[in-house]
Amino acid sequence: KRKLPKDGTVQEQEPAIKEMCQALKEMESELQNLRDDNNQLRDELLGKDRQLAETRTVLVDREHKLSNTQALLVDREQQLAAQTLVVDTKEFETEILRLKRLLAEKSDTNDHTALVSPETINEVIQKQTPVSSARTPASNRMNTVQSSVKAIAHHGSFQDEASEDCCRRGVCSSG
Repeated sequence: KRKLPKDGTVQEQEPAIKEMCQALKEMESELQNLRDDNNQLRDELLGKDRQLAETRTVLVDREHKLSNTQALLVDREQQLAAQTLVVDTKEFETEILRLKRLLAEKSDTNDHTALVSPETINEVIQKQTPVSSARTPASNRMNTVQSSVKAIAHHGSFQDEASEDCCRRGVCSSG
């Protein structure tokens, strides 16, 4: 059992007790404020966690879309490369056909020139090497044609036929 203090001491301690009660009330108020702040911070943290989860979901979706887009890009590049290859192949085939026709025409011309007479050689030469009438006088054209006829009459190969006497320095006619 407790002993009650004497009446004089209670009155002396009463202001100290009031101060303690006041300090206790202030501490309770401050503790409540801290609890409220803590709850508010928890709510903010939960909100931030939700935002982070949403952002991660968006990021995963965008990465998936990026992956799909990259796959489509690779497919398109492969299709374009295949189309380019087809176009290039067609162009090469066209060029090969053109060159074959040109070779056949040249071969036909070689066969034809071997069988023609000196009178028809003038026509062949004029078709193979056109001469501009505006730049060359008619007499020069005739001289050129006559020297070409002489060149063809003297030499048997087609290359010798197409070149002038002055251009045959290194060409051997025997052979």
